[in-house]
Amino acid sequence: MLLAAPLAAQPTTATIRIQEAVARSLEGQRASAQMRSRWETPLAELEKRDTEIRTEREVLDRESKDQRGVWPFRHAMGAKEMAKRSLAIDQKAEDVSRERARIQAAVSAEQRRMVGDIGRRLLPLLETYAREHGYSLVLDTGQENGPVVVALNDITDEIVRLFDRAFPASSDN
Repeated sequence: MLLAAPLAAQPTTATIRIQEAVARSLEGQRASAQMRSRWETPLAELEKRDTEIRTEREVLDRESKDQRGVWPFRHAMGAKEMAKRSLAIDQKAEDVSRERARIQAAVSAEQRRMVGDIGRRLLPLLETYAREHGYSLVLDTGQENGPVVVALNDITDEIVRLFDRAFPASSDN
């Protein structure tokens, strides 16, 4: 009777959440803070414009229902005036929506670039770590619809520590 060979003491597969590792690294945190400060003012301006548009809509709604004049000649805002003002408000809202989409696209592109830049420097470090620890396969479990269902042997924390040691965050980037 053959006995099954004992399982290897060291697993040959590890998992990592690469985007999380990039975001948690000191350099990733610094880059995120720079991005937030760069986009904070334009986003605040959009919020201010959104508030103004909501206020204009409320005023129009209130004024369109107001009855003016003495009783037999009482009337509300005319349909033409209401349509004209409503159209102007809708145009402002559309402009804000277009600007928000443009800013969101720019932020997403900048985030992808940042993750890519830091990730390219992280991969050789990850490869060295995997080789030194006997991992023949490292899977990225950070993808929401990825193929990995169960993630054991997660090395994200170790890689973040190694990356921060190898590439200390500096203010010159």
